[in-house]
Amino acid sequence: MTLRVKGTYSVSAAENPSRLLSVKAITCNVIFLDDKSENFKLDKNARGQVLIDLVNDFLELLERDFFGLQFNDFSCNPGPLLRWLEPTKTLKKQLKGESIM
Repeated sequence: MTLRVKGTYSVSAAENPSRLLSVKAITCNVIFLDDKSENFKLDKNARGQVLIDLVNDFLELLERDFFGLQFNDFSCNPGPLLRWLEPTKTLKKQLKGESIM
């Protein structure tokens, strides 16, 4: 059986990394313990593990099981509540309103 495909496409457009992020991309500002910060851009439908992996790669951590991320949940009354980022839940579900990581 022979498969013949006709047509062309742009290789550079297909390999463009910005194409991989949907319009629903968010930027998470992660503040480290030494008060330095770094922005990570990812899809808001991504799971928390994606952000955790990006931060671990940035810090070049070898023992990843011992580290996690916390964020301020501003949807709680009377004030912001510090919560752990759940690796199995989507960022959209966890970050309601204006949350800062």
